[in-house]
Amino acid sequence: MKKGRIVLTAVLFFQAVWGLTAQESDYQAVFLAADRLFPEKAKLTLSMQSTKKGKARDKVGFTCYMSGTEKYLLIMEYPRILQGQLQLRSGDVIYFYNNKVNKMNKMSAAAAFMGTSIAQEDIMNTTLSRMYRACGGSEQTVDGIECRCVELEPTVSDAAYKKILVYIKKEDGTLLKREYFSYKGGLIKTMRVLDSRVSADGYEFLKVATEMIGNSGESTVLTFERFDRTAAVDPRLFEVQRLKYIR
Repeated sequence: MKKGRIVLTAVLFFQAVWGLTAQESDYQAVFLAADRLFPEKAKLTLSMQSTKKGKARDKVGFTCYMSGTEKYLLIMEYPRILQGQLQLRSGDVIYFYNNKVNKMNKMSAAAAFMGTSIAQEDIMNTTLSRMYRACGGSEQTVDGIECRCVELEPTVSDAAYKKILVYIKKEDGTLLKREYFSYKGGLIKTMRVLDSRVSADGYEFLKVATEMIGNSGESTVLTFERFDRTAAVDPRLFEVQRLKYIR
């Protein structure tokens, strides 16, 4: 009898673990399907409007070139005082080039976003799956929209967040919003899709808003548009030594 109970306990334990693992696998698949916001290679435009405590800052516009999951080049188009300045990400390093004084600075991708409402995981990392994996999920309704809520945990030591909740619309599998949690466990930021247009090739237009939770009163609206997947992106654009020659 005792042996039978041991076998039954083992079977039940296996079923419970297998069920949990299968569920995590399902949510990982849902997460991966909605993870890529941008194509592997493309040219697009980006505008960024930040507000702090109700006061709008200057709107900033960029031309952006993408190459893979870890490379992008931003060329500032406006305001005029910043026109022509460059930001190049290559792997985990971001290079800043000021053409007015012919000066180059570099820093880690994580450090480059400190003190802003944007972290490297938020947008221009292109895929969260480089740094996070699904560890669970649930079915939820947000503002009348049925969603799959996927819980993410970091897989690298320098991740900015302890946990991210990703809300994916059941209707079409596209992103609705993300919620970001600190290592102390509190919600510190949200990101929500305000508007989007998706084709068979992916996003053609994407407008998102990030908002800091707390007393900072900081929010940022980013608009990505004019996606050109057929543009011949010159690989030399992503060579650090050539930044000073880009106009």
